[in-house]
Amino acid sequence: MMKNFIPALLLISLNSHAQFMQAEGEFSSKSTHLKTLLLDPEQGIVAASTTITEGACSGRIAGVGKIHGRTLLLEPYVKAEGGEQCVLQISFDQKWAKGKVVEGKNCAAYHGASCGWENQEVQRKTP
Repeated sequence: MMKNFIPALLLISLNSHAQFMQAEGEFSSKSTHLKTLLLDPEQGIVAASTTITEGACSGRIAGVGKIHGRTLLLEPYVKAEGGEQCVLQISFDQKWAKGKVVEGKNCAAYHGASCGWENQEVQRKTP
């Protein structure tokens, strides 16, 4: 029984690592760019930066986040005044080919009043 259990645990562990590795890369749309780098494949810890540019309005967040399932929760590393509770939630599709951004509370401190990440959809850039 134990002989079968250990390989099964290894397989489960490798699958979660492979899933997290798929989160690494560059994603973009017309106005948004997201770059992710996997720091800890066991825990799903990711360094990420994202920019938004819509006309004269722009913003940027860089920080460390954690993947839960297919969702990356990204908090800014450097907190802007009034933006201490900001968390971006990026939900990826089954193939990790595209993601949709939902902006948390007080993220406007990181961009202008006439733009934002809310409901932005980004697609993986191909090399």
